[in-house]
Amino acid sequence: EEPMVHYLHSVASYNEARPLQNGPLLTGWCSWYHYYENISAASLRENFSKLRALRRTVPTNVSVVDDGYMTAWGDWDSLKPGKFPDNGMKAVANDIVSFGMRPGVWLAPFACDKHSQVAKQHPDWIIKNDQGRPSNSSNCGKFFYGLDATNPHVRKYVHSCVKRAVHEWGFNVLKIDFLYAACLEGNGKYDLSMTRAEAMHLALRTIRSAAGPDVFLIGCGCPIGTGIGFADGMRVSADTGPTWYPAFPLPWWDNGTLPSLRAMVRNSMSRAILGHRWW
Repeated sequence: EEPMVHYLHSVASYNEARPLQNGPLLTGWCSWYHYYENISAASLRENFSKLRALRRTVPTNVSVVDDGYMTAWGDWDSLKPGKFPDNGMKAVANDIVSFGMRPGVWLAPFACDKHSQVAKQHPDWIIKNDQGRPSNSSNCGKFFYGLDATNPHVRKYVHSCVKRAVHEWGFNVLKIDFLYAACLEGNGKYDLSMTRAEAMHLALRTIRSAAGPDVFLIGCGCPIGTGIGFADGMRVSADTGPTWYPAFPLPWWDNGTLPSLRAMVRNSMSRAILGHRWW
């Protein structure tokens, strides 16, 4: 018997974990690892069609539209002109369903780009550090802002963005990324009486409330413990990559957290015991 099994089951029970409550395990395709942010409705549809043709040899039951459909992080309803029509995301979700898969979409609802309309119109929503500057998001790709989950206006905005993705666009699998952005370190917050753990809990509760109980939530960039009881699936490793160690221009010496095969395999093995117990 696994040494930690009693602890894992106790934590799962206390936090009302949701393992396998929202359908079978997801096996499918995500647009990020080939296209990155360079996607369009046309290129996505082409891949959905090919996945259906390959289903006998490569079974799939989900397709996830990742980053790249919006003009900026934070402006989730502003689709890239020329890449997605006005009803683009609803049409994409319908395409996925028509090809026999669950429709999934990527969101980072507590993050926003510096050039986003959200950042320009609501600078008071951005978490500030102790010096009054935007807190460090600590991402290797770019510097982005974290939206303050202690602020009720932020939570209302996030609720509307998630609800739109589910109830207007029609996605029933949500890959929710960079969740730690909701609880970045710093004293520039709406409610300083809350701990960062309480802010993270509030962020996840807001997302689940907006999505509803039947949507499959995949937590990414999420403090592991806070996701129990909210997430149906959890990313537990670094990004995978085409090389064993992080490849240039990534620093080779940070081989524990940056995209690489070694980091992904190591993290996945060490956290495998959490599967089917916490999510």
